[in-house]
Amino acid sequence: MTRICIKMTFVGCAILWMSGCDGRSLQQWIAGAPKGETIEHRIAAAQAAAIAAGTPNLQNLNADTKTDLNAEFKYYTVVQQLFSQGKYEDLDKLADSLRQTKATFSGGRSKLKIFYSGLLYFPNRKSPNDLDWQTRIETLKQWRTQKPDSITAAVSLAEAYYYYGWYARGADYANKVSASQWALFDERLKSAKQILDEASHLKAKCPQWYLVMIDIGRSQGGDADQEAAVFNQAITFEPAYRAYYIQYAQYLMPKWSGNEGDWEQFAERMYVQLGPKQGPITYFRIAINMNCCDYDASAIFTKAKLSWAKVKTGCQLTEQVYGSSLENLNDCAKLAGEAEDRPYAKQLFTQIGNNWASGTWRYRQAFDQARAWALSGT
Repeated sequence: MTRICIKMTFVGCAILWMSGCDGRSLQQWIAGAPKGETIEHRIAAAQAAAIAAGTPNLQNLNADTKTDLNAEFKYYTVVQQLFSQGKYEDLDKLADSLRQTKATFSGGRSKLKIFYSGLLYFPNRKSPNDLDWQTRIETLKQWRTQKPDSITAAVSLAEAYYYYGWYARGADYANKVSASQWALFDERLKSAKQILDEASHLKAKCPQWYLVMIDIGRSQGGDADQEAAVFNQAITFEPAYRAYYIQYAQYLMPKWSGNEGDWEQFAERMYVQLGPKQGPITYFRIAINMNCCDYDASAIFTKAKLSWAKVKTGCQLTEQVYGSSLENLNDCAKLAGEAEDRPYAKQLFTQIGNNWASGTWRYRQAFDQARAWALSGT
């Protein structure tokens, strides 16, 4: 998922806003709970409806990002359906397998990362409300109670509390957030951290544990040395979990806890430190996730001063190492256009055809304009 914006979920809206993009989608989502419903009723009704809907189409777990722009959506929809039906043992087995095999989609995105997105996906709900979040959290607690040794249940519950905290805080600038909002935000993030601390004693370990811990530290404005220590522990545990590098780069942005130039210097260090293949691949992924808002369009190369040559190398190596994906092709094409590399952009748009990725371009018009420019040259 390009700039980690999950379609039609709070998780996508929150990450979109926290990375500095248009906060209107998050504002739209902040709404009160409907009257007259209880959490217990919601859980029972949801499970009954999910069971009545029948067995999820497990073939969607094999959807291929090389040819299907909706492959990740299909994958986490299956996860959400299994969760809604209370099939916790199946979910634990699937997550254990993903951790063991380190499975990725074509293009390199971690299937485990997408798996966790499914556990926080609200189908048919563009703007989940307070009761939605309470229901999800209580259902995750049921899973954790039934499976106390499940690292997956614990990490997902912690992540739910983390985003529930952001739901309370809202999308406003810090000076416009009320004291009561800050109190709920702090309380829920503390709950998330407490759950992770408890889960650290489980036998099983999970890459997502570290990612949620990084997110909590960033959101709390944690000590720089402590956040760096968590990041270093994370990449020691699972160096190929790309989301670590993306989230830590965000932590180093001036709007969070860094200074001007910090995240760019971090990207340059990773380019060298991670070796001749994973270094450029990670550099490319950081670039595309930062390629919005303050660093939109050519600003990623002018204001941030990232190297197009290094980004391009990362684009090409991603396909060589992990195979092609339609979303990566769109991401590379967008960056090629912003770097005014018309020959490479033309090559990419020819491969893409009409398979434009909304997560990359936002609007079809932007895709069409960029493609017209690329194809107009010789």
